[in-house]
Amino acid sequence: FTRLLAAGRPITYVISATYDSDQGIQFFDMICINRYFAWYSQAGRLDQIPSLVSEELANWRHRFPNKPILMSEYGADTVSGLHNDPPLMFTEEYQKDFLSGYHESFDNVSSIVHPNTGYFVGELVWNMFDFATDQSITRVGGLNRKGLFTRQRQPKAAAFVMKERYQELEFIPTEVTH
Repeated sequence: FTRLLAAGRPITYVISATYDSDQGIQFFDMICINRYFAWYSQAGRLDQIPSLVSEELANWRHRFPNKPILMSEYGADTVSGLHNDPPLMFTEEYQKDFLSGYHESFDNVSSIVHPNTGYFVGELVWNMFDFATDQSITRVGGLNRKGLFTRQRQPKAAAFVMKERYQELEFIPTEVTH
């Protein structure tokens, strides 16, 4: 039905299923995955992010070699002003290192960095701003704190990581073969 209404437009499908259990992506044009390695799974294991993300992307690519992949959600809760060395969950250092670990994997298969071979087409960090949500044992004060900015629109350290990332992507040298 969607293809009739939007002929010629790519149709996306956001999934949290694994590459080996998903049954819907075959009907869509782009793979959009939500992953929270080192947060909801492998909690606290920043060291595992690059290998887990790289493996995840490679497995999707192997199963669907002609579909571009976008990371539609990734992020870590951070209490503004909370610091620790080494980085612990909820600290600003953790959020910075968390994002950088994902970026390392993204860049290895990026269509921007590797226009002739890359299959990773984009990333959407979760979330721009902290926001109110239901209270729970994981939501202190009823807030989702994965924002790059607080609810009062003050930047966390990760906001500057993302600013630098996007500035670098704008001017990244690309491998082009003719």
